[in-house]
Amino acid sequence: MEIINTLIEFFNSFGVFVLLGIAMIALSILSVRDKNRKEREQYEAIRREEVSRISDGVASGVIRIFNDKSIMQLLNNGIPVEIRINVDGSQNIIINGSGNQIQKV
Repeated sequence: MEIINTLIEFFNSFGVFVLLGIAMIALSILSVRDKNRKEREQYEAIRREEVSRISDGVASGVIRIFNDKSIMQLLNNGIPVEIRINVDGSQNIIINGSGNQIQKV
């Protein structure tokens, strides 16, 4: 019983400081979580912009190829034409006139 009385007396004396300490810890945890969320959102925005830029470059390259009448004539004649459009350094799109199909390598 004496231990409980001692704890109650301690809390009565220093309760405000204990509550302030708990509040500061909670605020610091919330601050770290908010900072991590903002950094993740910023990274995702940059990544979306990079993907958009790469997609625009690939799309314009494909459109340029299909707008080239001589290449389209070669493809229509079935002559094997291999065009590599670099997507992200590891994958390529191959347009092959033999069989007129598009393959992903």
